[in-house]
Amino acid sequence: MCPVTDLGEELVPPDDPRFEGAQFISNEARIAWAAENSGELRGATWHWAVWRETSTVSYNAKTGTETEAVWDHDHCHFCYQNAFSERYDDDLREGWTTDGPAGAPQEEQRPNYHWVCPECFERFRATFDWSVAPPSERGGGASSS
Repeated sequence: MCPVTDLGEELVPPDDPRFEGAQFISNEARIAWAAENSGELRGATWHWAVWRETSTVSYNAKTGTETEAVWDHDHCHFCYQNAFSERYDDDLREGWTTDGPAGAPQEEQRPNYHWVCPECFERFRATFDWSVAPPSERGGGASSS
């Protein structure tokens, strides 16, 4: 029998055919993993923004074709529990965002790439030595991650 998470979900080992990717014992374990693996966000400058859907391109590797698509949501980089979207009543409409992908050369970065919920921003602000952009330098409103 497989172990069970604190939410009563069965943990499936990687060698089990039902395995569908990374699993965590608890949400707190997921947050700890994200914090340990997010060093590229150290010293980032964040701003508060309204989340907006954006146009994107979807690539089908099997057919080699690209189609127009809509990026319709993002998740908090750390807790993943809080989502940002315009579609669902319980999702956040605003949050902390910074350019990214973090660590990429400046010419490859896109605005509002990483999103963090207010709770995780306060929790990790000192740990990651984050700063807040003055209002005159703040971007606005489109997601890319």
